[in-house]
Amino acid sequence: MAKQKSKKATLEDINYSIENLAVAVKVGFDEVDKRFNEVDKRFDEVDKRFEKTDQQLFEIDSKAESIDHRLKEVEKALAPLVFSYGIFQKEIKNLNFRIEKLERKASFAK
Repeated sequence: MAKQKSKKATLEDINYSIENLAVAVKVGFDEVDKRFNEVDKRFDEVDKRFEKTDQQLFEIDSKAESIDHRLKEVEKALAPLVFSYGIFQKEIKNLNFRIEKLERKASFAK
């Protein structure tokens, strides 16, 4: 078997290989850059949705606070009525007892 002589790389061959490598690297970086731009667009859309959601949550929270305030006002307004109801119930029992007593005295009761 005869030994083959290896071809010596010329400066032109090396430059050609380097240029091809540079082109391949540039294409790769361009693809990565394109994909990053797409990801950035998606993140922008997500950010917009979060902003919208934050605004909606703020509005819901504000409405809940308003409802809570209104309920407290209703409770304040009803407090005297609840107190009066207890007094009226007691008074009605007393009046019913007195009416029954008077009816018995007048012989209307059975």
